[in-house]
Amino acid sequence: MHYAAIDPPKGEIVIVVGPPVHAEATDAAIDDALRAALAGASLRDAVDAAATATGASRRRVYGRALALTGGKS
Repeated sequence: MHYAAIDPPKGEIVIVVGPPVHAEATDAAIDDALRAALAGASLRDAVDAAATATGASRRRVYGRALALTGGKS
């Protein structure tokens, strides 16, 4: 709207875009992803799938998986 009120700009316009902002996955989001993945996959495959889906570290997701399954691998 700024340029609609004045003459068109002369020269070039540069738009700077930064990297995406990643919100850290909550334990609840990780648990939900793990429950869905554990329904049809091994623990290892479920951890990989949940880590990819949530963006959380594999170590953190593995810890949540152990908590959900009672430490059974």
